[in-house]
Amino acid sequence: MRHMHRAALVLVAAAALAAIGFALAFVGGGRAPDPRADPLAGATDAEKDAFFKAASANAEERSRAFIDEFVRLGRDPSRYERAGVMALVDPGAFTLPEAVEVAEVIVVGTVVAVSIDTSTASVWANVDMAITESVLGETGATFRFRQYGAPARDGVRTYIAQLDADPLLRPGDQALLILEEDGHGSGVYRVMPWIGHYRIVDGRLQALEANPVKAEMDGRPLADAVAELRALSAMAVRP
Repeated sequence: MRHMHRAALVLVAAAALAAIGFALAFVGGGRAPDPRADPLAGATDAEKDAFFKAASANAEERSRAFIDEFVRLGRDPSRYERAGVMALVDPGAFTLPEAVEVAEVIVVGTVVAVSIDTSTASVWANVDMAITESVLGETGATFRFRQYGAPARDGVRTYIAQLDADPLLRPGDQALLILEEDGHGSGVYRVMPWIGHYRIVDGRLQALEANPVKAEMDGRPLADAVAELRALSAMAVRP
């Protein structure tokens, strides 16, 4: 069975607690609580559970409204700074042979467009890449894949939230990517976390910090890496 990575995204919305603190009258006995006091002081376990559920729902509602407005106004995500989100993401594989064995697509190309996709419950960035070399899989001249990228704000700035395991690429970025399908037959592809993401700078690869094969891939000439990936693909036992 093909190995599929699972990314558990844990977004912490601290501002949401302040946003609803004054609205939870059951904690304060019908009075707005002192902003210097603990809003949960004296609350029962049930009241605390209700507080945090309301905080989560409030934060998600506000976040989605902001994202929808961002898209409606036609804002370009590539013009905003990036920030990593708190997330637990397992590597898609721990060695190159393992990565190639479960990959559906391996490509080299240049990003030509990035757009925010709000058509599903989760928010993703659609990334279009002009392919210069296809190592594995059929992609055509232009290939679309998904990365996690969501507009967000912290009260001071607007930024794009991204995963450290697969930083959102920008138009003009050159990269070598190892991708797997997000569900059999879905036609939607995602970069394999950590081990599948390599930006290309001056003809050499840049590996992510927690990439399990960083020692052998970081700074490696692109042509050399492509040759090895082709050889591994030819030898791989496909599921």
